[in-house]
Amino acid sequence: MRHVVEAAQEINAAVAYISTDAIFDGRKQTPYTESDLTHPPTVYGRTKLLAEQMVRDLPAHWIFRVSVLFGPGKTNFVEKCLRKIAAGEEYVAASNQVGTATYTLDAARKIAEVLESRHYGLFHLSNVGVCSRLELARRAAALAGLDPEKVIGKPAEQMGRLAPRLNYSVMEMEALKQAGFALPRN
Repeated sequence: MRHVVEAAQEINAAVAYISTDAIFDGRKQTPYTESDLTHPPTVYGRTKLLAEQMVRDLPAHWIFRVSVLFGPGKTNFVEKCLRKIAAGEEYVAASNQVGTATYTLDAARKIAEVLESRHYGLFHLSNVGVCSRLELARRAAALAGLDPEKVIGKPAEQMGRLAPRLNYSVMEMEALKQAGFALPRN
């Protein structure tokens, strides 16, 4: 990121950076706002926060914090879930990880809208609504015409992941609202 920021400074360019909810520690029980203190518990979160800090040094910048990305293109948790269920298998999803999911096409549209407006700043960006990973996976299965009961809930700490995940990462989109942008759909 350092090289991107240096190049932008040389030519006086604006930079848009996609960050993450992982810059928070997940201990809060109310939605995170753009002004909340950050405390990333993982290397990934610390790396993203360091990049945010570099981008903030530019006079013209956008930082978009997204969470639980899903949509066409890159493999993601929802796509993996649907593929396994369609193959007749069960899928295990965290029952105690609560956040705000982000449909990639909605995020791309909103990012384009904000960039075109030239309204610089830090924005939380997700779809409206709060759910657990389990609820999201079951809803996606039902919408795809698959059996949502094939999604099995399990506490995140029992899923054998190498890196810890945030139990709570709901993000409030206050900056988008204050700038006059409509929030992405539910």
